[in-house]
Amino acid sequence: MQCLRTGNLLLGGYVLGSLITLPHVNSQGVMCVWLLAAMLLGFLIGEFVALKKFRGSIT
Repeated sequence: MQCLRTGNLLLGGYVLGSLITLPHVNSQGVMCVWLLAAMLLGFLIGEFVALKKFRGSIT
């Protein structure tokens, strides 16, 4: 679980950094920002599902 949380934190920082540069990018850059945001959303959903499924075995 710690790896999932660390990955989510790093990907979240990467998305925030991409959002800062958003006004200065072309359409390809906007597509990359949306891709990163979708990846972060998928990782967050995966973490919540894993927490729900393995709640009893996580100390």
